Amino acid sequence: ERVALGDEERLALELAVDRGIRVIAAVPEHDREYVLELGATDVAARETGDIASTVRAILPGGADALLDTTTSLGDTGLGAIRDGGHYVTTTTAPDAAREITVTKIYGGPDAAALATLIEMTEAGRLHTRVAREFDVSEARAAYQEFASGAHRGRIVLTF
Repeated sequence: ERVALGDEERLALELAVDRGIRVIAAVPEHDREYVLELGATDVAARETGDIASTVRAILPGGADALLDTTTSLGDTGLGAIRDGGHYVTTTTAPDAAREITVTKIYGGPDAAALATLIEMTEAGRLHTRVAREFDVSEARAAYQEFASGAHRGRIVLTF
C-alpha cells in the first residue's frame, strides 16, 4: 500500500514544523507513526470521515489554517478551521464561509525556496522516504517495483 502522504504534503509538514507551527496531519491511520516522526503533533485519521470533528476534538476553537493538497477535504475541511482562519489548496477551492479566507496556490520556480530546501536537507531537517534501492543493472526490477504500487517511498537507482 502506498503512503498517502505525498511529496507536497510531506514537504509542507516538515516546512511548517521547521517554522515552529503545530501540525495536525489528516492522514490514514497507517501513516500515523510516519507523520509523528516527521514532526506532526497530532493525527486526524482520515478513516473517521469527519476531519472537522477530529480536529476540533484536538483544537476546540478550530485550526488557524488548513493546507489541502487533495480533492477530498473541500467543505469538510472548512469545518476544521476557526472563524476568520485560512484554507489554502493546490486543488479545487471550496466556497468561503464564516469569514475564512480561501486561497488556491500554484507552484513555480523559486531559487530562494530551492536554496532553503537544500539547506534543510543538508541539515537533516528534510527527509525523503526510500522504499528500496536498486543498482542501475537492475533497472527493469526497479521499474517493476515502482509500477506495482506496493512500495512506501521512493525507488532509487544507484550508479
